[in-house]
Amino acid sequence: MKNKLSIWAALIVLANLVNAADAESHLDVNMTGSKTFKLVMNNLIGDVKLSLKGEKNQIIYERTLTNDGSLTKSFDMSLFSDGNYEIELIDDQKIQSFPIEIKNDLLAIHLDEKETHFLPVVSQKNRLVSVNMLALEGEDLSVKIFNSADEVVYDETLRGKRNLGQIYDFSKTVDGKYTFQLVSSGRTTIKEILID
Repeated sequence: MKNKLSIWAALIVLANLVNAADAESHLDVNMTGSKTFKLVMNNLIGDVKLSLKGEKNQIIYERTLTNDGSLTKSFDMSLFSDGNYEIELIDDQKIQSFPIEIKNDLLAIHLDEKETHFLPVVSQKNRLVSVNMLALEGEDLSVKIFNSADEVVYDETLRGKRNLGQIYDFSKTVDGKYTFQLVSSGRTTIKEILID
């Protein structure tokens, strides 16, 4: 039984990492005017939070888009002044961003400077919970688990690998809601699980 459990756990970790690695979105920009463009997004996982940010990360526009496999969003920046802006896309597995610059009333989109940060993935099978994250830049992943009384019941930092992963066995814990607080590169992800 223990051998089957180990094989199952290894398969979960492997499947999550393969899915995350294959999940690199395809982004394309079509200029439709001097300061207007259409953003085409493919291979996104789940619904997508799309943000346009200005100086000092000020959110200018934000919307959650329902993903049906391919998303298209048009932008008209003709009323925007010279400055640096950023498009940020967040789906279930990653955060992608790229800069936009308006200088002398000309719009430049720098897709070649796109950054991707993978989010931790939490999956549950009965009383086993796996946490996985691709850490392509060597990021650490801080994992805190809180019980239903908001007490920290577990705290560790995963580090040193490109594929971070850990399986948590809740077979000897009290039934209830548990909250995973996962922090990497200054970004916090909260996931709740129910053990019953």
